[in-house]
Amino acid sequence: MVELLDLLADLEFPRTSYQVLQKPSINDLPFNSYCGIYVWEAVNREIYAGLSVDVKRRYREHRQTHQDIAVLYFKSVEPAKLASEEKRVIQALEEAGFHLRNKTHTSVSYSPSIFDEVMSSEQQALWLANPEFKDDSGERPENTSLRAKYRANYERFCKMPQSREVVRVLRSYINSTIPAVRRSEFYYWSCSCLPSGSKIIRINLYQQEVLVIDLEGNAVSFQIHLTKSFFLGVWRRRIFKVSSFLRYQTLFPNYFHTSGGTDQFVITVEGSDNFLRLLEQPQIKKAARLFNLRLMRKGTNLNYRSHCFDLADDIHVTS
Repeated sequence: MVELLDLLADLEFPRTSYQVLQKPSINDLPFNSYCGIYVWEAVNREIYAGLSVDVKRRYREHRQTHQDIAVLYFKSVEPAKLASEEKRVIQALEEAGFHLRNKTHTSVSYSPSIFDEVMSSEQQALWLANPEFKDDSGERPENTSLRAKYRANYERFCKMPQSREVVRVLRSYINSTIPAVRRSEFYYWSCSCLPSGSKIIRINLYQQEVLVIDLEGNAVSFQIHLTKSFFLGVWRRRIFKVSSFLRYQTLFPNYFHTSGGTDQFVITVEGSDNFLRLLEQPQIKKAARLFNLRLMRKGTNLNYRSHCFDLADDIHVTS
């Protein structure tokens, strides 16, 4: 594994590290400018990278929750380039194998997760290792006001001729790819019913959708987000065995949601039967499981207020 100082040097950081363990402030450090990109390394070797127009203030903020900051690296960057440069540095660190505490721009968060209170880390590992293992124990949440709010949308959906085939797909997808599917509903995953435009259904995790179902004329299409790294090497060739029923297929597109990091890509499939055939592929299921679990470990569901409980009743594991 590349040394951190060498990698940062490749990213135009000065070859200077500052020992800051137990330092309450960095006002005494000899920076020419306090606007730029910073990287700090914790005692346990985990990394955090970020941007700031005042790194002195940002360091004090980090110290409130991260008492184990040991080493600091910094490079000056003009304000207009901060956002793009932060993204470039985070991606380079993650691709090099460093464990980042960041949640934004990363595919994996190594910070402690409150999702462990819903599903233990041991159960998560078992769920990832065995694509046939399903944890559907526990009680589902309930919210009567939200249930009433989206009932009209659900009733409109039920009148659509495609509704039964869509529910069939949702039932398979949710039961196959969502961990602790009953206990994590609403707070960690939600389903939006007729959210906008041509979209029929959206499955939401953390800060993004992971499955979008669209209606184009009378044809239903399914857009699924997956872990890109599963398709490196030999499986990059195998995916083409099922590509005949894909409307389009770009294994490594530039498009991705920041919340899920760069280790993701999207496949869009036309037709329910075709999507179910795709989901039966073990590598597809594993790639969806890992992507979804990573998001749920990052945090709770930002879109919980759009959850349609009536639709969840219809697609849930009780059927």
